Amino acid sequence: MVLTAQELEAIMPDATQLESDEPEMESSQHYTQLMLLVICLEWLWRDRNDYFIGANLTIYTMSG
Repeated sequence: MVLTAQELEAIMPDATQLESDEPEMESSQHYTQLMLLVICLEWLWRDRNDYFIGANLTIYTMSG
């Protein structure tokens, strides 16, 4: 199942409402989670060529 950007946006939580008790620090676990997310997005969008994923423990994506 492939979702459009609009369908994905509709099911994602409002990031401004997310709260966390996690400390704001980088660790090997954070890197592993980041890598897993990037790999999943690359797989999800494997048939597309109109996206860019940049990551530095904050995820930035752009889609045309």
